[in-house]
Amino acid sequence: MSAAFWEQPARLMRVHYSGTMWKGARQPEQIAAGPLAGMVRQIAAEDPEDIWRFIIVTDDGQHIRSADLRALIRRADFPKVEGP
Repeated sequence: MSAAFWEQPARLMRVHYSGTMWKGARQPEQIAAGPLAGMVRQIAAEDPEDIWRFIIVTDDGQHIRSADLRALIRRADFPKVEGP
């Protein structure tokens, strides 16, 4: 995937309840915002059993969750963490 894909603005949401009805108290909570790569890195650091709790919403309205989210984390071209 291109650098533009990984750099697109995105929001990381946490779901508190399973299911598809996300209104009122069940509405996902935004916990971070930034480039898509950063949001995927943050989820990659979580317990794999809790990935179902996360959704990434891109600025173009794409919702990335479950199997699609796991696939992004496992990609060989996933940008590695920079730093010390």
